[in-house]
Formats: sequence, C-alpha cells, structure tokens
Amino acid sequence: MLNTPRVGFRTWTSLGAIIERDISRSDVASQLTRTARDVNKAKLPSVLREITEKVEPEALSSDLLSVFFGLTELLEHLRFIKSLLQRDQPLKQTLPIFILVHEDTRNLLDLFETRCLRAKGLPEATVSALDGSAYAIAMEMRKAFEHELVGLSGAQQAPAIYAKVENAHGVLRDCFQQSLISLAQVFESTLDGTRIFRAFQTKLEQSLTLRRDLWVLLQHVQRAEKERDRRPVAPLVERLIAFREGSLRYLMYKDWESYERFLEEVAAARGAVELAPVLHRFGAYLETLFGQINMRAVFSAHPFDYPAINP
Repeated sequence: MLNTPRVGFRTWTSLGAIIERDISRSDVASQLTRTARDVNKAKLPSVLREITEKVEPEALSSDLLSVFFGLTELLEHLRFIKSLLQRDQPLKQTLPIFILVHEDTRNLLDLFETRCLRAKGLPEATVSALDGSAYAIAMEMRKAFEHELVGLSGAQQAPAIYAKVENAHGVLRDCFQQSLISLAQVFESTLDGTRIFRAFQTKLEQSLTLRRDLWVLLQHVQRAEKERDRRPVAPLVERLIAFREGSLRYLMYKDWESYERFLEEVAAARGAVELAPVLHRFGAYLETLFGQINMRAVFSAHPFDYPAINP
C-alpha cells in the first residue's frame, strides 16, 4: 500500500477498521485513551462544568457533561484541520481526521438517542433542545460528508481540494459550537457564547443575518412568480441552494424540512404552469416565516429597513 500512488476510500476505511480493532485489544492503548480523555475533560471550560453540576436528575447531569466533552473534543479535531488550512499544508491528509470526526459524531448522536432523550421527567423545553441539537448535528454532518467532502480523495486541483476542506470544516465547526452554546443556554439562559468561544457569532448577529437573507429570498421568489414566463428558474434555484448552505442553519430545525421540500419542488417544476403554484405557496410560506422571525424579541431595538434588492 505504501508504494501505491493512490489509495481508495474503501481501502483506507478497511485499513482503519483493522488498526482500530487491534488497538482496541491493547490494554496499554485503553489506558492511554482513558488518560487522554481525563486530561481533555479537565480542559473543559469551567462554565460548562458549573452548568452540569446544577442539572437534575444526576443521570442527565453526567450525560450532559459527556455531551459537552464530546462537542469540545470534536472542535479540537477541527482545530487541527484549521491549522493545516492556515499553513497551506497538503489537505488530503485531513481525510483520516474527518473520518474520526464522523465516527465520534455518530457516537455522540447515539448518546443523545440512547441516554439523554430517554431520561425520565425532563421538562419539555429540555427534551426539545436535546432533540433539536441531535437533529441539527445529524443534518449538518450529512451536509459536510455527503456534499462538501464528496470527491475529496480523487480531487486533483488544489483550489477544489481547499474549498471542500474549508467548507466542510466551517459547516461542522459552526454546528458544534452552536449546538454546545444552545444546550448550555437551556440550563443557563443568560450565558454569553463568547465566554466559551471568543469569536462566537451572537444570536443577535445570526438573527440579523437571517432576517435580511430571508427578506431578500422572499423578494426573489415573489419576483420569480410574477415574471415566471420571462425568467429562467435556474438562477432562483441557485439562490435557494445558497440560502440552504448559509442562513438556513439559523432557523429552527423544524423549518428545515419544509424549506427542503419547497426547494425540491421548485427545482423539479417543468414550465411556468407547474412552477406558478409552487412559487405562490413558497412565497406565502416565506412571508409567514419572515413575519415570525421579525417578531423576535432580539429585534426590539433593531427595526428592519426593508432593503431593495438587485434584479
């Protein structure tokens, strides 16, 4: 294998499984793993530890600590990828790290499903937050691994490789940070995300971006409906995809599926006759959604200026 110029993804994955199996049988490796995890848990921000100490029941407190640790450990993996991006290093070597991120994320989702969400006597808000975080993580992981990273092992052009790694890194980093902060705020509503991540984008900034992008998207959909006989649908589909890859993550996860369905319907429509009713329903949906977003308390001191959009 060392003398082979190219190694396929399946071959690499199979090799990884063999190595993992052999390592798992080693008592020394197990001890090193436990020691490393204990050291990393000690590095967990004190504010997160303090939050888990207040959580009841005790079983949920322990599971929440494991979730916080799992998310921070995933972010540590991503920091290594970021360092390679910043130093302009060969980026195909990030593939094993992404595989590790994928595996650890699956384990984290199993923790949500088999323990956190099955704890008895949880308030509805807590269940909703846990369920929402698990759903968001699963969706963003799917986006990173089934879209952004597809073709990485076979890519030859440096710009394409860089774009794939950078985009996947950004999707996962934002998701893990947002999930960690959102969960922590369920139990500590006044928590400022910058206490954990200095560069964390605040909820206000996210909401401002979402409101503006949603308004612009609504205008384009309404314009496309009025001019459906004169305008090709492809540019609109591109805008819809761009929103899905960007500001959609700032919506509640329950809205993601509705948006995805409308996007699929618009892309599948053939001709103005099929497109008209889809755009009308989509426009009504976006208008209602924009109204709901615009009523958020965070906008009390930030009235909307309803900007004009370019043709």
